[in-house]
Amino acid sequence: MFEFLNRPYPFSFQPSRSFKQLVITSLCVFAFYISFKPFGLDRDSEYVKASAFLAFSGFIIGFFTFIVIPFFLPKFFNESKWTLKRKLIWSLCVFFIFSFFMLVALILYYIHNDSFHFSFKFIFWWLHICLIFGVPILLISNLVNQYYLLKKHVKIAANINHSIEFRNESIHKSLLELEVDKFTKVNIDINSILYIEALGNYLNIIYQKNEVKKITIRETINNIEKKISSPILIYKPHRSYLVNLQHIHHITGDAQGLKVHFNDIDNVIPVSRNKIKEFRRLASSKMG
Repeated sequence: MFEFLNRPYPFSFQPSRSFKQLVITSLCVFAFYISFKPFGLDRDSEYVKASAFLAFSGFIIGFFTFIVIPFFLPKFFNESKWTLKRKLIWSLCVFFIFSFFMLVALILYYIHNDSFHFSFKFIFWWLHICLIFGVPILLISNLVNQYYLLKKHVKIAANINHSIEFRNESIHKSLLELEVDKFTKVNIDINSILYIEALGNYLNIIYQKNEVKKITIRETINNIEKKISSPILIYKPHRSYLVNLQHIHHITGDAQGLKVHFNDIDNVIPVSRNKIKEFRRLASSKMG
């Protein structure tokens, strides 16, 4: 019944981008506070300082939830395992973290003004505000975003599959010399390469020679990219992969983006979201 919750959902940990978004959001929240003066700020002659305190509190909470926690829990925030269910669970966790610590910030503000008197009515009022406005917006925005991204990427994948006409003509051999170790070197026809996968300081090179084969070498993907010189198109759709567009079987799409598939290979190659437009253009125009 709830199988849709296991569908992929995009997640990308980019600390610098998150930091910039937090700064912009905090400034907007600060502007909102000084403009509308909620939470009793209209009765405070130093409402600008109070607004700055509350906005900065939100920034610190955001920094902890969106940067610190993902940094120390990389396995949990692995995009390949990120689903709509994980996204909703994490969003609810963020909601409760924000609700709790912003409540603490409000209490500290009221204590500073000698206007706080503990009561469960105040706690329930805050929870009531958070639940009424926060939870529905959180759930609806996540569900709508997942549906929109899924439809968008499925449509793009269908258009690419419709446009691509893979080339079967004979292509001139272009050999790539690889150093397996200090004593062993091999030459692989670049045209036979299906894809190259980066694993730290090593590369898995998947190629076809009567059957699908794999060779592992100590090399960086940037260096191997510079060495490749071929009349066919070798493209880098993701920081950890190089693919031979000549051998792509088909493209699929989900909420996370596009996925590249090859014949007789279980591994699926992701296309980074910031490269979808370029990948679509190359696949549709240069391979047709």
